Amino acid sequence: MNAICCLRLVTWLALALAGSLSAQVQPTLVNDINVGPNTTRRDSNPSPGVVWNGSAYFFAASAGSGYELRRSDGTATGTTLVCDSMPEPNSRQGQNRSYEPVVFGNMLVFAGYDPAYGHELWTSDGTTGGTNMLVDLAPGELDGVDVSQGKSNLVVFGADLYFVGYDAAHGYELWRWDGVSSPSLFYEFTPGVQGSLLGAFHVAGNKLYFNVGSNLSVTDGTSTGTQVIGSVGISASNLAIPLGTGNLLVFTGRDDLLWRSDGTVTGTYQIPAAGALLYPGGLVAFGTEVYFSAWEAAVGNELWKTDGTNPPVLVADLSPGSASSSLSSLLPFGGHLYFLGITGFPGDLWRTDGTAAGTTLVHPGVITILGTVGGQMVVTLSIGGGGQTALGVSDGTSAGTFQIHNVFSYERAVAQLGTTLLYPGNSATGLELWRTDGTSAGTFLVKDINPDTVDSIPTALCGAGSTPHLFFTATSDSITGVPGARPMWTTDGTAATTHPHSPYGLFGFGRSFTFFGPQLLIEAVSFSGHTLCRDDGVNTHGIWGAPIGQWQVYGSNVLLFGDVAMVDGGGQLIWSTDFQAGQVTSAANTAWPLGLTRVEDRLFFGAAGGLFVSDGMAAGTHLLSSVSVNPVGGPVAVGSRLFFVGNDSVHGDELWVSDGTQVGTHMVVDLTPGPARTFVYGAAAAGNILLFTADTPSAGLELWRSDGTAAGTFLLKDIVPGILGSGVTSLSQFGDKVLFLASDGVHGFEPWISDGTANGTAMVRDVNPGPTSSSTNLHYWTVPGSFWTVPGSGRALFTANDGTHGMEPWVTDGTSAGTGLLGDIWPGPEGSRTAEEWGEFGLAGRQLYFAANDGVSGRELWTLPLYFPVARPYGDGCQGSSGRPQLDTDRPPQLGSTFQVQMQRAPATSLAALLVAFDPAYQPIAPWCHLLLANPVTVAFCTTDNSGRAAVPFSLPANPAFSQIHLFYQMAVLDPGGAGPGWNLSGGLEVVLDF
Repeated sequence: MNAICCLRLVTWLALALAGSLSAQVQPTLVNDINVGPNTTRRDSNPSPGVVWNGSAYFFAASAGSGYELRRSDGTATGTTLVCDSMPEPNSRQGQNRSYEPVVFGNMLVFAGYDPAYGHELWTSDGTTGGTNMLVDLAPGELDGVDVSQGKSNLVVFGADLYFVGYDAAHGYELWRWDGVSSPSLFYEFTPGVQGSLLGAFHVAGNKLYFNVGSNLSVTDGTSTGTQVIGSVGISASNLAIPLGTGNLLVFTGRDDLLWRSDGTVTGTYQIPAAGALLYPGGLVAFGTEVYFSAWEAAVGNELWKTDGTNPPVLVADLSPGSASSSLSSLLPFGGHLYFLGITGFPGDLWRTDGTAAGTTLVHPGVITILGTVGGQMVVTLSIGGGGQTALGVSDGTSAGTFQIHNVFSYERAVAQLGTTLLYPGNSATGLELWRTDGTSAGTFLVKDINPDTVDSIPTALCGAGSTPHLFFTATSDSITGVPGARPMWTTDGTAATTHPHSPYGLFGFGRSFTFFGPQLLIEAVSFSGHTLCRDDGVNTHGIWGAPIGQWQVYGSNVLLFGDVAMVDGGGQLIWSTDFQAGQVTSAANTAWPLGLTRVEDRLFFGAAGGLFVSDGMAAGTHLLSSVSVNPVGGPVAVGSRLFFVGNDSVHGDELWVSDGTQVGTHMVVDLTPGPARTFVYGAAAAGNILLFTADTPSAGLELWRSDGTAAGTFLLKDIVPGILGSGVTSLSQFGDKVLFLASDGVHGFEPWISDGTANGTAMVRDVNPGPTSSSTNLHYWTVPGSFWTVPGSGRALFTANDGTHGMEPWVTDGTSAGTGLLGDIWPGPEGSRTAEEWGEFGLAGRQLYFAANDGVSGRELWTLPLYFPVARPYGDGCQGSSGRPQLDTDRPPQLGSTFQVQMQRAPATSLAALLVAFDPAYQPIAPWCHLLLANPVTVAFCTTDNSGRAAVPFSLPANPAFSQIHLFYQMAVLDPGGAGPGWNLSGGLEVVLDF
């Protein structure tokens, strides 16, 4: 870069000083959106509970006491708080601190939480004074009861209570309590302080079954009768005990196959099946057999049964052929087995006597089965054809299935109390405790437990590219006049600029959106269904002039590809190149597309026929392989290749790779030989290497790597040696590295980082010192945004609890020293963030946005000005002779250092000019080609190398006055095959300067 170029850049920076922002690090509330006359809609979210001594005991939230143990006899006066185990003012709604109560002898036992003691065993006699912590197994704030799996796994077996307990000498192991003396360690599966990963407890006859890591284990209540009996553990809660078979347990293994066990090694095996019967679920005992839903290639997902020994038998093929019926909610009732089958929309109630002829449709439009009361099933009905639902009952006949009340629930019942059913009903008061006896007159609100000011709950934070506008959805009853309505809002980061984007409130509630050039694409919800709409800043339209609800779309499966928006619409891949003219193209033979992933200039996706690749046009879309694509664990773009989890019906789910050609699409390695699947729960790119999680019998759930070859695919680091695994989860790309969560058995689940080598894989920081985890939102699959990387900044945002401040937003640069708290928004141990906000961040212009609760305003939108450098690409380059040139940087644009603006995929040895501007633009030059700068100025010339790459260095002064200056770059390059006559344009680059 010559001296004139430097002079021009510094001059530009000086001109920008008047508009620069000084660095700020304190988050501020944007606007308390949900205020006004309607201050009664706040959920108490009552949990499933137990009935004991004539009352239902459950957990529910209210202001001032949080999520605590409550008792109800079905009346308002008889619905009271039993004990506030974590006293504090203005507790956050739905704070899931304590876990399910169980009846044990003459008491209730639950995993209660106190910030001074962590999760420990609590007991209750149903009174406030009689509800206390039993013992502090792990002194101080450490958890003495394991709740890492979202429950406490308390189980009564024989005369004792079993649970997963912790002490410093043994880690987490199996403990027992007789209800009289102190709880004691019952069995240590992994000697020493490391502990074991236990869970999925179930009683069958005189045996207690459970998982130890990935292995099925059993005990009869004695040390000699406690052993590991199988190499495949229980998956979730999909199991049943056939009647009259004693200790026999039928269950779904973690390989998604059907297994049985009688408590012995020889009696534990996969139940034989004539074909590949996969994903058995919803297991329930009916008569002397177990009924379940499962998938088989010839019939799809349908209803099956087994006696626990012989091959399963298909009961009925409700959706003939390979189509699936998506069965759920199997319930024995009145001599028949009832279940929901999605053979229509939204679902239908069916019943069976165990034969195909005896399997009949009861009633269409049934969404959930809540329970039974008064000789009837209580159900949620779809009414009116516009998405409305209501509470109903069914006696097992079509005529006996009807609506009884307009207050519904998608939740399962809290408890059955005598002749009434308590359930969480959703009405103008929020999600609260309701009761029904199966009649209209007997259905009413028991008590509005949480009558407090409502949150706006900002979600779907979407930054408008390089402009300062953030779009999001938020609840505001006082503005919409519709309780719970979630219209779209926009803000520039101040209360004065925060307002509803009113057109969307006219017909639906914004749910998911993305940017298509200067337009906004929105998945909207109306009473006639879902549709894709566009907004040009003035008007809102149904895309292609279609009436709202004509296209059923899924906003999370919209991918922008050049000037084309690819959309999963109603089970068919569709795209449009011109919304104004209404031009729509549909790709043939691409039913039910999923996992849309862009790899450079190609689009990959799975569909009913297999793996497809596309250049953005119907004629350029073709089948690569008939392999079935599983969206869990990917797909992930790594360089010019796609890695994904595929199933060719021979090897089960395994890691595959594709370079966009049929020859280059193949399985990488069969990690679990034969038809059994390998569990790949998450993946991300570390440079040209794929890092992924795999659960194997020898190592448990650990971090693996692959370069696309069998030899180059191996366990990267066995963080916890042995079969237990470290539970690696939430992989997120972070530059050329990967951030993830893992527990090394000593520090709990904490942030880790890897560069693709064993030596370069390490814990970033023990945010919550000691064995307690800083994260309580653990997903064993890739959750987009678990770590939210700020593009081009070398920093990522995440939510963590350090044991002092509660769940709050944090930032990391991948080092311990560079990892810190963004702000203690709700001062003290309460924390301002919740699990569902784990990755909910947005970036627009110079502002970071996120939802938080300060304990005063409810869950509202907060903002934090950028206080670190950022360089992020925006917009697509124009198609040229070497592809679409794209800009990036070699490092963040940090003041006092030198960074390079780099271009790739341009013609070799060609002259290029770097353009800069203060503002972005979107001016069409040619099809799929735009000038992305407003009033650009040339600041440098360079020549591309033999690989079509170019780099322009910029030396930045260490001057605080230049902090927060905002610049936009684009390169023009000579190209005989470019979009213009002999020239071409790259994609854009947005830069924010800072220290």
